[in-house]
Amino acid sequence: MSHSTCVRFPSVGLTLVVLFGVSATLGCNKRDSTSIGTAGNPVVLVVSPTHGPSGHKAAPETLGQLGQALTSGAGFTVEVRAAANPVAAIEAFGNGQGDLGLLTLMEFLLARQEYGVEARLQVLRGGAASYTAQVLVKEDSPITAVDGLRGKTLAFVDVFSVSGYLLPATLLTGMDVKAEFTGSHEASLGALRAGRVDAAATYGGEPTRTVGLRALATTRAVPNEPVFVRKGLDVQKGNAVVAALEKLAATPQGAALLHQWAGLDGFRPITDDAYADARTMLRDVGRRLEEAVPGGRSIVVSNVPSALQSLRD
Repeated sequence: MSHSTCVRFPSVGLTLVVLFGVSATLGCNKRDSTSIGTAGNPVVLVVSPTHGPSGHKAAPETLGQLGQALTSGAGFTVEVRAAANPVAAIEAFGNGQGDLGLLTLMEFLLARQEYGVEARLQVLRGGAASYTAQVLVKEDSPITAVDGLRGKTLAFVDVFSVSGYLLPATLLTGMDVKAEFTGSHEASLGALRAGRVDAAATYGGEPTRTVGLRALATTRAVPNEPVFVRKGLDVQKGNAVVAALEKLAATPQGAALLHQWAGLDGFRPITDDAYADARTMLRDVGRRLEEAVPGGRSIVVSNVPSALQSLRD
């Protein structure tokens, strides 16, 4: 996006609570730091509500199996919890209810910005450590270039989705478009195939998902999301869970469980420096939750309130 139309992303603690109209905390009971890792006070790995099959929340039994495997590997009690929504996922690292996280890239960037979490492992999918986004139309669409989307309706995933919202928005500088937030990548593709929208934004790299569709444009790549630890977590406990995740991915049963859960193929060590470009992009786009592009409103969004409401469900 043009830097001249951007503003700084506002505070999560203020903006999200105002927009959602509710407290975003998961609970404010202070935990006893000395007993973290016991059965009554387990180390908590918070996962995004979209980290599950086809972008949906994982089944409780799957998260239970992950927790059992990590408990065995780490040598103390680890519980895996899916956040109720993106706001709760982020706020878990401000209210002390989360110890480690595996959230979406956007959720991680906001958690890091607000609460100083530290990236430790990077997710691998299909052997790749990064991904792109693309804007798609039907194969027989008369639209042949991104410029042809002016005044058209685009399907986006939700306002926290990098590949389903933020990255595609960087392709739409200066355009007036109508946005429909569908809640998932597959729902966006379904809306496009059904003719309810003129184009859809989604992640790239899987041609079988997009049969009958055509890419107008592909974005630059951004790094896959990390596993991270909260500021102040006992270093040995954090290291033990990180090591347990790596060991789990190295076993056939563990690899199958991770792939079944969220399409993960493994992990590699990473530091926060790897996300510097993604943080810059977030700042430069200057996104706000109530509009697609701030300052000058170079993308017109028609139904963000309903999208925000859906994130609370």
